[in-house]
Amino acid sequence: MRALTAALRTLPMTFAIYVIEAVLALGCSAPLALELGADTRTSLISASGRAAWLDRALELAPALRVTGRSSVLALLVLLVLSPWLQMAWLHALSRPLGLRRALEQGSHSYLRALSTSLLLGCVTMLLLVPWAGAAWLCHVLVSAPARARVHDLLLCVLLAPCLLVLAYAHVAHDLARARALSSGAFAAVRVGLRSALSGRVWLVGLPLFAAALGLRAAQLYTFVHDAALGVWGNVALLQGACMAALFVRSLWLAVCLGCTEPRAGSRDAA
Repeated sequence: MRALTAALRTLPMTFAIYVIEAVLALGCSAPLALELGADTRTSLISASGRAAWLDRALELAPALRVTGRSSVLALLVLLVLSPWLQMAWLHALSRPLGLRRALEQGSHSYLRALSTSLLLGCVTMLLLVPWAGAAWLCHVLVSAPARARVHDLLLCVLLAPCLLVLAYAHVAHDLARARALSSGAFAAVRVGLRSALSGRVWLVGLPLFAAALGLRAAQLYTFVHDAALGVWGNVALLQGACMAALFVRSLWLAVCLGCTEPRAGSRDAA
């Protein structure tokens, strides 16, 4: 209930992040969308439509090149803005703040958030080293063409734990960023790594992750059933799903704050 109250209180900040992401996405998709036209996705559903657009592939190369470059630039901008926006989001979730005040507090915490991410990235690479080393050793020892199937199977088995490590690192990153509101980078990373092992965190996080996946599926539905929904129905479902996904994200960050808030006498407080 506490997390829900904080997420509802922070709706203006959540909407501001939605607007920023929407502007970046529009800049990436607009050139290709204008080139393809409104009925493109409908024609791509049928085999004849796909064949017709395949014949036009060379004509679309300039638009695809512009879209690719725009996407890379938008991703770089989002990566630069991410520490500032997430810390502003966390500040707004931690206590009642106006949008302007939250953004100001987020800018003050930018370097601390960036340091936390870099430290946790180094820890993640260290955690991945044993599995990557085992996969490399397997590739060297079992590389004969006659054992290709065994080689591929062993690589899949050895690399599968990397997904668990990455999921653990992602959860620890959000927890560390939450703790960075009140602690230094080293203490935040330490608390984040420890808190990510808590069963309570995963018990709350997995349903929120499932909800986020459901919302992403709703976004995919808008592309597959564009003709059935109509233009305005498609826009409403897509944008509503994007905003709802950000709201679920704010719920998760509120949970992270509750799991990492400093207690009296804690040795991790900076």
